[in-house]
Amino acid sequence: MNLRTFTYNLICLLGLSSISYAQNIKLKDITKIELVSSGPWWAYTGMKWVEVLPEGKEWNCYHLRSQLPPKLLRDSTRRLIKTIPVKDLERLLAYINNPDTTLKFEQFDVSTEELKKYIDTLQTAAKESFQFHHNKEDSLMINLTAEQKAYFLKIIKSKQAVKEAGLKAFHPFIDDDRSYYGMIFTYKDKHKDTVSAYVNSYHLYQLPWKIKNKHSYNAHLTELFESIIGHEGFDKGEKSRLVYRIDYELFRRWVITKISWDDYKLRHSSNYQSLSKTLSPVMGMIRFKSASLPFNIQLQYRYPSTDTLKTSIYNDCEKEIVSLYKRGGFFFDYMKAHPTTIAFVESSTPKLIEQAKFVYPNISKFESCEIKYVYTAADFYQGYDLTRSSRWLLLPDGTMILLSCSNQLIQDGDKIFAGFPPTDDKSKWYFCIVYDKEGHKIASGKSADRAESK
Repeated sequence: MNLRTFTYNLICLLGLSSISYAQNIKLKDITKIELVSSGPWWAYTGMKWVEVLPEGKEWNCYHLRSQLPPKLLRDSTRRLIKTIPVKDLERLLAYINNPDTTLKFEQFDVSTEELKKYIDTLQTAAKESFQFHHNKEDSLMINLTAEQKAYFLKIIKSKQAVKEAGLKAFHPFIDDDRSYYGMIFTYKDKHKDTVSAYVNSYHLYQLPWKIKNKHSYNAHLTELFESIIGHEGFDKGEKSRLVYRIDYELFRRWVITKISWDDYKLRHSSNYQSLSKTLSPVMGMIRFKSASLPFNIQLQYRYPSTDTLKTSIYNDCEKEIVSLYKRGGFFFDYMKAHPTTIAFVESSTPKLIEQAKFVYPNISKFESCEIKYVYTAADFYQGYDLTRSSRWLLLPDGTMILLSCSNQLIQDGDKIFAGFPPTDDKSKWYFCIVYDKEGHKIASGKSADRAESK
């Protein structure tokens, strides 16, 4: 049996057994604690299953089964790993009995000194990502100036910026592999409780844990779990991963923005004066945020070159979106309620407009340049969750035309996508559904009508 098959069978076993979810666990009532961990195949962390038993006045941890690197050979030898202090088990149960239902960033105690570690290495990592959006002479592609490094240090010292980046760091990568952690408590009366964490493999600290019908975001629970099963050094390694992710987010959101702006100012000073009054780049001079819009509504332009006319068009586009946002509407209400969803707004293409005419002829009364294309996706660490995405046309009167949305958005049950039956297709449903400003459907095509990609 390979490792992935074992993990699947284990989860099925726990799901089908008569195990209840942990409630108020007391150490004096327990006769055995089993702890299981199984990492994703790519991480090469293997699987481990141990049991902790009360023996006299001590609690001893025994190895039961494992498949560990480098060769992932199966080992079913029962042997003593170590004695577990009673205070550690009491602490473990305290974390379970009182779950932290929200992620508290303060628990990680991230210091400024730790965050300084990656100042130089992050630029190297960023070069490859931004080589198509920057000139070879740009400071991002060569070396950061002393002023830019000083700015990075200033951001690192901002508690609010670090906290925001830290919370973002707990959004996983987009990945379909999973890790499994489980704890099974056997009581004197033979019944059992279970606590588990079955999450995307890129989640830091394996959070969240599932305890009864609640989620727990206590990282110390994971650290203690790892310590008990004998994974020494986990806390330091995971802290290092967290610090890198925070630095990456700070660099990506704040430092690259300043670098891009500094380089652009040197080359196109007149255009800079026009754009910088209300706009600032979010990513490599492609996406901009407006001072009059929330961060999760971003304007997507092509690189603003020396073309002053194009720069003027960008300013006009911003004014149009800001005006629509201030007038309000169901879509902007949706964006306010979903701050981790990003809407990218840009000019539409003639092809999309022509397609929409078949369902909504009134679109012809607007100039093509007035019609905006909007793409939304959930904001993840180092990327966007395309399984939660949608595509729209936004008209000058606030009317919106839904072109497509992912099946997962339908399954999530948000009212904006209500009434669409989920399909077996994991990708997208294609529509041409017209909504007025208040969100009422006023026209629609068949769900099978696929709109061409932007």
